[in-house]
Amino acid sequence: MSDGHRSKADIEAAAAKDNYDIILPADDDIFVDLGSAQDVYVMEAILALFKDQGYPIIHTKTTRSKSGNKHAYLKAPGPLTELERLLLQAILGSNREREALGFLRVIRGESPVTVFFEKKEST
Repeated sequence: MSDGHRSKADIEAAAAKDNYDIILPADDDIFVDLGSAQDVYVMEAILALFKDQGYPIIHTKTTRSKSGNKHAYLKAPGPLTELERLLLQAILGSNREREALGFLRVIRGESPVTVFFEKKEST
C-alpha cells in the first residue's frame, strides 16, 4: 500500500518511464477508477439518482487504465473543490484506497490530488 505521498516530479517520472500521459482534472471533472462490473453498476445507479435529483453529471468517456481497470471521465454541472471531487468520486464507486489517499493529500496540502495516467496515443 502506498503512503499517499507523491510529488509532481514523482508523477512525471512514473509517466515518462511507462510512456503515459498525465491527465489532470479541470474544475468540473470527476475521474472514477472502476475495478469491477459492480463498480460500474454503482456508478450508473448513482448517476441516475443525481440526474433525478436535478444534479446531472455527464459521463463523457471511458478508457482502460494501466492496471486493466476502467477510467470513467465525468463532468459535473459546475466547478468542484478538491474535497467535493473526492467525495463524488468515492460515492460513484471509484477505488476506495485511491480516494482515501487523495483525501490525505488534500489535508496535507499536497498537489496534484487527482490524476489519471493514460497510454500515449501513437502518432
